[in-house]
Amino acid sequence: MRTIFAALTFVFCSQVFAQSLFIFEDVKGDDHGWGEVNYPVGGKLRPGDLDILSVEAEDDGDSVTFSVKFKNKIDSPEGVYGDDTGQPISSYVREAFYKQNIDIYINTHSDDAPYFRGLVPGRNARLPNDKTWNKAIVVTPRPAAIGDVITQQLVRKLKKRLASEGVRVPDEDSLEDDIQKKVLPNFYFPSRSRVYGRKLKFSVPKAFLGGTPQKNWEYLVVVTGADVETRGSLPFMQEDEQPVFMRPVVGGGNGSTFGGMFRANAYTPHIIDVLIPTDKTQEQLLSLADENTQQFAVLPMLSPEKYPGFDMPDIDASFRGKGYAEYDPWSALDRSPHATRSSLDATSTNSIVISPAERKESSGAEKEPSVSNHTQTLSEKALNPYSEEQAKKENFNPSNRPPLERLKELETLREEGKISEKEYDELRRRIIMSI
Repeated sequence: MRTIFAALTFVFCSQVFAQSLFIFEDVKGDDHGWGEVNYPVGGKLRPGDLDILSVEAEDDGDSVTFSVKFKNKIDSPEGVYGDDTGQPISSYVREAFYKQNIDIYINTHSDDAPYFRGLVPGRNARLPNDKTWNKAIVVTPRPAAIGDVITQQLVRKLKKRLASEGVRVPDEDSLEDDIQKKVLPNFYFPSRSRVYGRKLKFSVPKAFLGGTPQKNWEYLVVVTGADVETRGSLPFMQEDEQPVFMRPVVGGGNGSTFGGMFRANAYTPHIIDVLIPTDKTQEQLLSLADENTQQFAVLPMLSPEKYPGFDMPDIDASFRGKGYAEYDPWSALDRSPHATRSSLDATSTNSIVISPAERKESSGAEKEPSVSNHTQTLSEKALNPYSEEQAKKENFNPSNRPPLERLKELETLREEGKISEKEYDELRRRIIMSI
C-alpha cells in the first residue's frame, strides 16, 4: 500500500511541478487570417474553433509537453460523419480532435542541422530571409498519413525547381529517397494527443528536438483548418502547393472551405491564426501576400528570450526580387542559422534534394517510368498498381503496397493522360483515406 501511495505521490508531484519553459499568448478573436477570412458556411467549424489563445511548453523529463489553448472547447470526432464519405470520421481519425492543424516551426540554433524557410506545402507562407527553422512539429488529426503526402508535394516542388535551374531532373525514386533522408527527419507528427476542454496537449521527445529548449530558441506557430477527408485539388493553386490535410481559403467559401469577399489565387495564405502577441500584426503580414510579385506571406518567430517582443520581418528585404527566384524557401542553407541565399552558389553541396556531384551522376539517361501491364479496371489499377499475376509471383497483397508508391503510380497515370483530373482527385483521396 505504501509503495502504491509513493508511486501516486511521485506521479502527482511530477505533474504539478513540471517546469514551464515558456508561455506565449496570442490576440483573442483573430481567427480570420488577414482580416477578411470567414469560417465555412453551415459546416461543422464555428468561429473560435481555430482561435489560438496560448502555447505553453513544459519540461517533462525525456520529452517536452506542449499545451495549446483555443477559444472554444475542442470537439471530439466521435459521432461525427464525413461530408463526402458519409462515414463516421472516427473510423479513420484516431486522434481526440478533428478540426485543427497546428504547425510549430523551431530554430534550435544547432550547428549541424539543415535549415529551411518554407512552411508545410499549401500553407502559402514562409519565414523572412534572416530567419530559418530546423525542426517542425505538425499536429494533425491524421498523423500516420501526412508524412507521405508532404513527401509527394516536395517531390513535385523539387522537380519544378531543378527543372527551372536547367538541371536534368532525377527519377522520382531518387528525389523521394533524398527527401525522406534529408527533410522528413526534421518533422515530427505527434500521435495520441490529449484533449482537456479547450486545451490540446502533446509530447515531443527531446531526442527529436536536440535537447531541452533554450531561451534563445525561436518558434513560429500557425493554425489551419483540418480536412480529414482530403478533398480534391484547387485549380488556382500551384501543383506543388496543394493543401495538405487542410481546408483552403477560397473566394466566397462553402460548407467545407473558408471564404470571404476576395478572389483566391496561388499566393493566398491558407492560415487562419498565427501566434503573435501584438494586435493587427497578423493581419498586416498575411495581407502582404501578392500574386503580381509572386510573394508568399512572411511571418515572424518568437523566442522566450525576447517575448513579448519579437523581430518584425523586414518586408522590404524579404520581398526583394521575385521571392522564390531569389530566396527559395526549400533550399537547404549553410549551417549558419541565418545564412542568406547569396552564400549559396552553384557548387553548394547543401541542396535539399541533390548535391552537384549527385546531379552529375544522374545526368545520364533518365529512367523511363515503369507502368505495370494491368488487367484491372483503371480505378483498380490506380489504387493497386500490381497485376494479380505479379502480386501472386511476389506473394504480395497489392492493397498493402506503401501508400507513397500507389500515389506515385497514380501521378504517372495522370501525367500520361490515362485518368482525368476528377478521377485523379477521387483516387488520391481514397488512397490517403486508406492509411
